[in-house]
Amino acid sequence: MQSCLIFSSNKDDWPKEYKHIYQGYWCLENIENSFRTLSKYNVVENIEHDETSVDDTIHQITNVYNSIIKDLVKELNKKHNENKSTRYWEIIIGPWLKSFLGIVHNRYYSVAEAIKLNEISCFVNESKDDFIISENDVCCNSHNQIIFEEWNLALYGNIVDFLKTNEKIVKINTDKKLKSKKKNFNLFIKLKETLSYFLSLFLKEKSVVLYNLPLKKIDLILTQLKFYQVPQFFISRDIPLIKSNKSLRNELNFDKLNTDKFERFVRKILPSFLPTNYLENYKNIKNISKTKPLPKNPSIIFCCTSFFDDEIFKFWVADKVERRIQYYVMQHGCGYFTSKNASIQTDLDTSDKFLSWGDFKKQGIIPFYNTNNLLHKEKNDFKKKSKIFFYAPAMYSGQRKRPYNDYMFMIDDHFRMRNIIHNLKRGFNENLIVKLYNYDDLFLRKKILKEILNLNNSIKITDNINKDEIYRQSKLIVHANDGTGFLETLSLNIPSIFSIPNLNWVTKESKKDYEELLNANILFFDPIKAANHINFHFDNIENWWEDSKVIKVKNNFVNKYSRPLKKNYLKHFQRIIADGVK
Repeated sequence: MQSCLIFSSNKDDWPKEYKHIYQGYWCLENIENSFRTLSKYNVVENIEHDETSVDDTIHQITNVYNSIIKDLVKELNKKHNENKSTRYWEIIIGPWLKSFLGIVHNRYYSVAEAIKLNEISCFVNESKDDFIISENDVCCNSHNQIIFEEWNLALYGNIVDFLKTNEKIVKINTDKKLKSKKKNFNLFIKLKETLSYFLSLFLKEKSVVLYNLPLKKIDLILTQLKFYQVPQFFISRDIPLIKSNKSLRNELNFDKLNTDKFERFVRKILPSFLPTNYLENYKNIKNISKTKPLPKNPSIIFCCTSFFDDEIFKFWVADKVERRIQYYVMQHGCGYFTSKNASIQTDLDTSDKFLSWGDFKKQGIIPFYNTNNLLHKEKNDFKKKSKIFFYAPAMYSGQRKRPYNDYMFMIDDHFRMRNIIHNLKRGFNENLIVKLYNYDDLFLRKKILKEILNLNNSIKITDNINKDEIYRQSKLIVHANDGTGFLETLSLNIPSIFSIPNLNWVTKESKKDYEELLNANILFFDPIKAANHINFHFDNIENWWEDSKVIKVKNNFVNKYSRPLKKNYLKHFQRIIADGVK
């Protein structure tokens, strides 16, 4: 029987006369009990790469990024009649380019593997004349599932066309109309926008800009008053959508001699996939950024996550940085100095200073604190508690935007968590609470809970509990991966463990620190060993958590990557501002 390569979970589009080869686990979402019987299906992208393969991936992506950004700068300056620096364009386009290259690399090599290992005769592709693959936003709209699927299918189609050596490979087209959602009018947001604009009327030209920082509102107000300015708050604005211009894109040329096959492919599709925000919509967004309620000549700029997902702010910052105004960014999550995927980190690379959660020794880094814990205090009373919280990984279909198969990682993380829970003493069940994310895809959540976790009815499952309540009840918190949550709870001295399959994605510089966590029984590769550790130590958890060797390992890791907040943190922050505006 001939084989068809499947890229989406829409079963209605799968040809029945072919044997199905699935590109990833997400294709199985609509097959009942598929996650329970994964071995039944021929899934191409279900293998974890070894450390050498990971290093090769990161090396290649980094090289292609550094090669392509130069030509993007040249081409965009030419198209927009600009003479901007590389730093200017990296602030605007760098976050998208990093995400794009990671996604394309993962798709490209997984399709190459599928073609290599299987006799592929066809693949399903949705063909639409009105579909614009040059998405507007930096994440390739991964949170809009309809558009994300369309974008992926367009990318997969380009990859197969580029790679195929067997001329018998044909497309099977489906025809569905893309439905766009209209945004409802929100009075509350409109009032906030009006108030933000009113307050901006009192801005001084040399104001300190604290743009949507993860600090307490009162602390932000006090800090702005200290620098003699009317407190401000900022609202991200929507950008008017604009259609791509085929004739304009046909004029783009990113061809380059002496590049490898993967880079040739990226350069070939770049004119089609370049977001409209940076081409057709560039001048429009640039003009909007000039009307944003922000000073034209600030003394210093601070931001946190807006470097990534606030296009208008990025345009505004790039313009100010071009005029040598100081630009500082605060760390917002995990992985900055431990994950190989952070080899390109445009916020860190383009800012003048970076406020790190830890005391990491690197030029341009200012050691600060884990600001996610601002509303929480260090816990030392865990001995009196009785609950074990399991932080389940987020469950959403858009979990496919990394240079690795993060959807597979999500599935594997749930299997590891299941193996920990199922190997705990039965008497623990009434003290177990599985904490879910309230933004999970509900359909996918229901499927994972039923087909993977398959938990006892006495185990509580909730997405309606805040951190304070979790920390108040926790004797132990178990994390299913190496995420931000682990850094938060470790920094608060809450007994915590986490489980990952290996250290393949951990940087060489931080590997020793992770090996120490492994030896201290804070990190586990084997979920059975994690369960045995909990079974043995839970009744007297302090014998493990307060052991002198474990304390030394904890303190070293926390100091490097997630320093606890100090009472005088605000004075420290204000001193950083004052030093920056001198």
